[in-house]
Parts: sequence; structure tokens; C-alpha cells
Amino acid sequence: MEKNSPDNSSNTPSQNGGSMPAELKPENNPAAKQGSGKMQKFFRSLLIWAGVIAFAFLAGVGTYHFVRYAPLDKSLNEAQTALDDANAELATLRADKQKADTTISALQDKLGMANAHVDILQLLGDANEARLALIAKDVEGAKTALETSVETLDRILPLIADVDANLAESMSQRLGLIISELERDSASAQVDLELLTKDLLTAEEMLSK
Repeated sequence: MEKNSPDNSSNTPSQNGGSMPAELKPENNPAAKQGSGKMQKFFRSLLIWAGVIAFAFLAGVGTYHFVRYAPLDKSLNEAQTALDDANAELATLRADKQKADTTISALQDKLGMANAHVDILQLLGDANEARLALIAKDVEGAKTALETSVETLDRILPLIADVDANLAESMSQRLGLIISELERDSASAQVDLELLTKDLLTAEEMLSK
């Protein structure tokens, strides 16, 4: 006799599909939908607040930098500008000083030459006065005329030596010879005075060039 087996198809889930009941699926479950929406809203709020905090932080850093460092940058720029202006002014002053030094040097050279011409004229006068004194047999007068001649000649000898060293040495030796000849050989002294006069005129011409 055959036994009737109970029909279990209505009591167990389908073995072929194994699917979840429709009321348990998330898309059909209002509680699941509500929880998912709250989570999304929470993360959205979290992201918004994170952005606000990040913006506030960056704004605070920018404000701090502006408040603290902007005045320092301005002061540094002003100091650099002042330094550049000072350096430019210093360069100008150095250039002006160099020009002034060059001008002063040129003027000093001209003054030295002018003084040399005066000294040569003085020596020419001394030599002529001494020669006239010797012609008059006035040896003491000749000595007096040449009293400062050695000192005067020494002042201009360096300038003459720069142009003609032999002439400068010859003039110095000749004046010494004249002074030594005044008492013992006035005639030779007159001749040497004439030669000294010629040397002085030559020196005057050279220094005038």
C-alpha cells in the first residue's frame, strides 16, 4: 500500500531560487530605507562641516600670515629700497669724488708749473743782479743777490729733472760754482752767470710746453 507523502512545497523556500521574501528586501523595507537615508545625511553633513572647518583653517592661516608677515615684508621692501638708493647715491658720490680728485690733481699740476715759472723768473732776476754787481766790482752785492738762489733752484729742480735730468744737474752744479767763484774769480763767475741765465731760459721754455 502506498503511503501518501506530505507536500512540503508550501512550507519551505524554493530550492531552485533560494530567494528572500519580498518584505525582507531593503528596497521594500521602510526601516532599512530610513536608516540608509540617515547615514547618507550624516556623511553629507560631516563633509560639509569638514569643508567649513578646512576653509576656516585656511582663512585663519591666511589672516595670520597677512597680519604678522605683511608688515614685515613691507618693512623689508622699504629697507631694501632705501639700501638701493643709498648705494646709488654712494656710487654717485664716488664718481663725483673721482672727478674732483682728477680736477684737483690737474689744478695742483698747473699750480706747480705756475710756481716754477715764478721761481725761474726770480732766479733770472737774481742772476742778472749778481752779474751787474760783479761788473761794478761789488762782490758783497753779488753774494746778497744770490743769497736765496740755491733754495729757489732746489724747489724747481724736480720739475726740470722730469723733462731733462742732465739740464737740472748742470744748473745745480753751475750755481754752486758761481757762488764759489765770487771772491776768487769774479770774471769766471760772470761767465757762469750768463750760462746759468741761458739754462734758466731753456728750462722756462720746456716747462711751458
